[in-house]
Amino acid sequence: MNRLISHIEFLLHDHNCVIIPDFGGFVVNTVPSRRDGVADFHPSVCELVFNSDLTHNDGLLAQSYMKNSSMTF
Repeated sequence: MNRLISHIEFLLHDHNCVIIPDFGGFVVNTVPSRRDGVADFHPSVCELVFNSDLTHNDGLLAQSYMKNSSMTF
């Protein structure tokens, strides 16, 4: 399980969505920076959300797992 979590964390650095087939997907949403008043600024932030409707296997997670484990599909 920890290996799967590590792959998901690694992939989220380069991709804004990682789907676990037939389970759901983790999505990185970027909230833009904003200004309150004259001199109060809030930087942009990223939030990680889970969407259970994203179940289509895009192969990203499987490809990463296979590449790092030297195995075939």
